[in-house]
Amino acid sequence: MDISLIIPTYNRYKILSKNLNLLMSFKTTLKVEYLVIDDGSCREELARLRLWVKQFKNIKLFCQKHKGPAAARNWGIREAQGDVLVFINDDTIVDRLFLKKHFDYHQNSDKLNMGLIGPFVESPSVVSTPLMEWLVNKSNLHFGYENVNSNIAPWYYFWTCNISVKKDFLVKNKLYFDESFQVAAWEDVEFGYRAANAGLEIHIDRKLKAYHDHFFQLNDVMARFYVHGRGMYHLIGKLPEKYLPMLAKRKYRLLARLILMVSLYPYLIKLVLKLIDLGKHPNNWLLQYLIVGEKIKGWDFEKIDYENYLNLSWY
Repeated sequence: MDISLIIPTYNRYKILSKNLNLLMSFKTTLKVEYLVIDDGSCREELARLRLWVKQFKNIKLFCQKHKGPAAARNWGIREAQGDVLVFINDDTIVDRLFLKKHFDYHQNSDKLNMGLIGPFVESPSVVSTPLMEWLVNKSNLHFGYENVNSNIAPWYYFWTCNISVKKDFLVKNKLYFDESFQVAAWEDVEFGYRAANAGLEIHIDRKLKAYHDHFFQLNDVMARFYVHGRGMYHLIGKLPEKYLPMLAKRKYRLLARLILMVSLYPYLIKLVLKLIDLGKHPNNWLLQYLIVGEKIKGWDFEKIDYENYLNLSWY
């Protein structure tokens, strides 16, 4: 049994190379292949990545046009030679036992339909500002592994930052990520729903931690939830209504739009940002309000962009 580590990346050569250098410095008896799928990085970033990869025989680099992490992971799935597929992000730090724990779990289980996740937590070095402390510990908008109360996680914890599955399970059930999701948001959750319907059970090992090496400033937080809104648009018709996030439900989206309109959202944002440094003094209500606005803006952008794409595809 071999193992394939699948990592999509986009314009993050510096952080990817740092974290992969650390991972490959660990001695291991495992036979591991590293599949890096570049999702259309700019010319300079891609050139640096190609030059760096040449140092290593066990890193395979694939390059695609910018289509999103769903398409990139699908390429990794198709190319992977390992029996066990491990998915992480390009900003993930792992320790020397990370791959062995994933590998041992699957080696000790004969069942195809078993997946394994571990917590994805912020690197202590990045939780160093009031905004990051709010996002991670107070906002209820970040990864919530602590909410899993048993050894089996619900399907909507299929987060591709620290998870492994057997390749044969995916191949047998023709499971690939939905490439209509062209941003990094909700594509893994939607995949988890279909995988669960095919019989996947996700077990959790709370000691199997991976670390998120990503610092967020206020603009980064807003951009992140704008992307969440874009991805959320594609959940419609793919998840049952009861499983949709609140803003994906029409009545709550209409309510949010009404609140944003009445409160003169664009003007209030400018006023708030002039009066309060939310990076240094994060206010939960104000930040949640701004985040709802960004999600709605992302939804609207994706709706127009995707419908234009569908119309053009007829020609």
